[in-house]
Amino acid sequence: MPYTKEQSKIKIEELVNDFKANEARLRNQAEAMIENNFIRPLFDYLNWNTRNVGLPAPVNARIISCSWTANTYS
Repeated sequence: MPYTKEQSKIKIEELVNDFKANEARLRNQAEAMIENNFIRPLFDYLNWNTRNVGLPAPVNARIISCSWTANTYS
């Protein structure tokens, strides 16, 4: 969802306040949790398409599938 400048400002302010209020607890959080809960939303509020939503797949993309089977010896 595209955010207006005013909506972005409000959402980012809420995000920063949430971060500041929980900073001590967040020091023990996994980096991925910080990314999912703060970094990605920040980019979303700035209208950055970091997930490539709505972009066509590259024409020259190749999909490689692999399957693995376990060798069992009797």
